[in-house]
Amino acid sequence: MTEDEFWEHIEATKQSDSTAHARLLTDRLSILSVDEILDFDHFWSECLHEAYHWDLWGAAYLIKGGCSDDGSEYFCRWLILQGSEVFKMAVANPDSLARVVSPGEDVECGHSPALNAWFAATRIINDRAGSDKLWAALEARHGPPTKYPDLGESWDSDDRKLMRKRYPDLWAMSEGM
Repeated sequence: MTEDEFWEHIEATKQSDSTAHARLLTDRLSILSVDEILDFDHFWSECLHEAYHWDLWGAAYLIKGGCSDDGSEYFCRWLILQGSEVFKMAVANPDSLARVVSPGEDVECGHSPALNAWFAATRIINDRAGSDKLWAALEARHGPPTKYPDLGESWDSDDRKLMRKRYPDLWAMSEGM
C-alpha cells in the first residue's frame, strides 16, 4: 500500500458521524491482505508522529478549551480521519483548522469509535494471525517501531497574548465558543 492508497481508504469511508466512519474504515480494512493492513498501520503511525508537536497541541488546546497529553494524541487521531488535505494543511499551519472546525465540535478520538479505526489494523491482524505474530510482522515489514518525536521546547498555552498571536483565527473562534 502506498501513502496515497492509505489516504484513499480514509477518504472513501469518510462520514460526518465518526461512528459510521470508523465502522466503514474497519470493514474496508478487513478485506485487505495482511501486508496491506500492516502498511495501513505503518502510515497511521507515521501521521501520528508527524502531527505530534507543540503547534498542533496548542491548536487542540484552543479548540477543546484545554488539552492533556492523551488529549493531544486523541486530537491527532481525529485529525488523521479528516483526510489528507486537512491533515497536511493543519500540520503546516495549525491555525488553518479554524476553517475546518465548528465551535463545540468533538475533535477528540479517545475512547470513541474513531479510536477503533486506529486499532482496526492490529485487531484484524490479531484475528487472522494471532497477537504473538503482530509485532514481529510489523517489525519485519517496516522496521522497529519508532518512538514519538521530541516535542522540543514548550511554551505557555495559558498565556492569552501568546496564544492570540500564534493562532489568530483559532483564538477568534474560541472566543465565540
